[in-house]
Order: sequence, then structure tokens, then C-alpha cells
Amino acid sequence: MWDPVFDSNVNPPTMCTGFAQNSFSTAPSTSTSNLVQLVDGYSVYDCQIHTDKTTNTQITCYTPVMLESLYQIRVYVNGNLIPLYQYYDPKQATFAPSLSQTPIISGIIPRSGTPQTLINVTGAWQTACYSRDLDGCSEDNNPLITRVYLGGHLCNLINPSTSAPYTTLTATNLECNFEGSEVGLFNLSMLVSNQYGRTLANSNLFQVSGSEQLYNFQSYAAITSVSPNNGSTQGGTVLTINGQYFDDSTQYPIQINVGDQPCSILNKSLSNANAQTITCSTPSQPTSTQNQYH
Repeated sequence: MWDPVFDSNVNPPTMCTGFAQNSFSTAPSTSTSNLVQLVDGYSVYDCQIHTDKTTNTQITCYTPVMLESLYQIRVYVNGNLIPLYQYYDPKQATFAPSLSQTPIISGIIPRSGTPQTLINVTGAWQTACYSRDLDGCSEDNNPLITRVYLGGHLCNLINPSTSAPYTTLTATNLECNFEGSEVGLFNLSMLVSNQYGRTLANSNLFQVSGSEQLYNFQSYAAITSVSPNNGSTQGGTVLTINGQYFDDSTQYPIQINVGDQPCSILNKSLSNANAQTITCSTPSQPTSTQNQYH
């Protein structure tokens, strides 16, 4: 008999745990796999299995973003659907995402900056706890802020120099440090434990890039110096460009233009994100130009 146990409800991703038959595996494969789906009269959502917290008596999964509704929890073991008559009580094996249980992000300041920028976040996320070691946070029923992300990068709540939060953390305000060194477009989100799950950012926080990508934070590189500041109109002057966070990825390779013309890259020293150098050979002066630098 399968006896699921689920906490109350949330809209963005939440962790659900439930007991299962012995055929569940801690290392699902094609021969021993589990599938959890959330089903109502109109939609079917897959609940992503958290294999590290799945045993032969329990499945843990993360719910996706869902519309508000009452969903029946259906479980497949090795491709076989557990019928409802084998549930201890099918009425208890339900999940109801709700906006009232969804943590909200209402403000992000600044909206752009270099990597390692300190970011202030405001909203309502139901808790000021980020560790069980804090006063008033030790009980399991106290939700925790478990992660703050910018895209796939950690936004750290704790100052490593002081081992304390960057600012007094409340249920409506926090500061975090963007840990990545990547330049690009990101969305900030938080994960809150228990029934709350992932935050929902207010729609006015989003911007649209030239490639039609939605984002609420942009990181950029910083140029600290360019030398020399003058050279031949026929090109061939070697420019030395110093700066930080020059991100040379396959998706976004470094390009340098002078007078709207490519400056041929000669060398890149990028190992230290805080002190990087690029040299390039300038092109000849174009017949017409719109921008001196681009």
C-alpha cells in the first residue's frame, strides 16, 4: 500500500516527499525507474525526481511551475502506474499550488553590474532564516532560504570575510553577492524550503534583450584602461586593453571594434578575472565612421 505524505501547497517549484513500494530505487535507471506526475482534468506535469533523497520507501521530487488547481499525484514504478485503489487514501495524495504560498520578488537593485556585484533584493518570502543554527530557525517547520541564484550562479547571502550576512536578513529584504564571473543576461530566483519553493518575480522586473530573451539582471565586463590612445590612420597599431570579466565563451566570443571595424585580436590573458589583458591590431581608418569606439 502506498501512503503519500505531502505538505501544503505552492506555485513555483516545491519539494514533495512520499512513501512508496519497495521497488523504488535510490539510483533510477531504465530497469528501475520512478515517475511522478501531477494530474488534473486538463494538464499533466512531471515532478522532477531528486535521486539523492529517493529511497526504497520514499520519493522526493520538485514540482514545476504550475497553474492553480487541485492535482492528483500519480506514481509510476518501472513504467507501471500504481492504481488509486492501492493508495491508503487517494484524497490525501493531492497537491494544490497557490499564489498565496508563493514567495515573491518585487525589487532588484541594481539591475546590472559586473560579476561580484552586491545585489539588494526585496519582496516577501515568508522567512528570515537561512540556517538551522540561528535562533528561532532550528525547527523543521521553520522554512529556510536555501539558495539564491542568478541564472545558474550562486548569489551568496554570507560575507566570507565576516561569516555573517551582508545585511540584516528579513522576510522582505536581503543582500547577496553574485558569485559568478560570467557576463550575460540572468534571472534572479530564490528557493525557500517546506511548502514555498521557488520565488515568482514581479513582471515589471523583466526586460527584453535584442534576441528577445527575458531577464532581470545583466552582468557586463569593465574596461579599466586602453593604450595607446592614438595611432596610425593606416592601422597596425597594437592596442592594449586592460579590464575585468572579459568572458570569452563559444557562445559569446570576444570581439573588439575600433571605428566600427574589427580590431584583430593578437593575444588574450584572461586567467585572472580581476586583471585581464587583451591586445589587438587596429584596422585602417574607414572612409566614414559613426562611432569612434564600439
